[in-house]
Amino acid sequence: MNYLLIKNLMNELERYEQEGHNSTDVQAFAAWLSGAQHRFQAPAIPDGAISGETLESMISKLVVFMNRYARMYVKKALEGTGINSFDEFTFLIALYPFGSMTKMELIERNIQEKPTGMEVIRRLLEKGYLDQQDDPKDGRSKRLTLTAAGRQTLEGSFQAMTKVTHIVSGNLSDEEKLQLLFILQKLHEFHQPIYQSKKEPDLDQLLMQHNIAPVL
Repeated sequence: MNYLLIKNLMNELERYEQEGHNSTDVQAFAAWLSGAQHRFQAPAIPDGAISGETLESMISKLVVFMNRYARMYVKKALEGTGINSFDEFTFLIALYPFGSMTKMELIERNIQEKPTGMEVIRRLLEKGYLDQQDDPKDGRSKRLTLTAAGRQTLEGSFQAMTKVTHIVSGNLSDEEKLQLLFILQKLHEFHQPIYQSKKEPDLDQLLMQHNIAPVL
C-alpha cells in the first residue's frame, strides 16, 4: 500500500477543511484538489467586454448568458417530449430519485420563488405527471410523487438532455470542467444559505457580512 500517497491525501483533505469546505461529496473534493494543483493564469479581458466593466460585472453577465444558452438547448431537446420547459424538467427530475417531496421542498430544491414554483407544479398536476396526497406529518402540506406517466415522459427525455449537458460543457477539457465545477460549487455554497433564510436580502448587509467591498 502506498502510505505516502495516503499521507499526502490526508494533508490535502486537512487543507480543504481549513478553507471552510464542509461538503462530504467526493467529486467536490476532487474538483477542489484539481483547482488547487492548477492555478489559473491571469486571462486576457474577453472579447465583448464593455469599456469600464468590472471583473464582477463580467462574471455576473456571463453567468446570465450561460443560463440563456442552456435554456435554448433545453427547449430544443424537450420538443415533442410532453415537457414544455426547463422548469418542468427540473421539477420532475428532482422527484425521480427521492420518491416524494412536499410542494415547498420541491420548490426550494429548485431555487424557485413560491408563486413560480406553484405554477410549475399546477401544470404538471394537470398533465397527470404528478400526484398529490395529504402529508401525514403535516395536514397543511401536500406530498408530490411522480405518476407512471410522469416517470415515462421524464425517462423519454433523458437521451436528448444528456446531449444538452455535453453541449453546455462546450469545449472545456476534463480538467477545466473540474475547475469550473469547484468554482460553481463554491458559489452555490455561498448563495444557498441566503436563499434558504427566506428573508428579503439586504444587499448592503450582505456585503458587510461577507466583507465584500464593491467598486462603485
